[in-house]
Amino acid sequence: MFLGIGIVKFVFFWNEEIRKEVSYTIFMFDT
Repeated sequence: MFLGIGIVKFVFFWNEEIRKEVSYTIFMFDT
């Protein structure tokens, strides 16, 4: 879980567009 959060943070600062896709994927994966 912590690793996933780290990736999300990295992507968040890396690219906003990709962050949207990752956030959506995490949302589906977490649900």
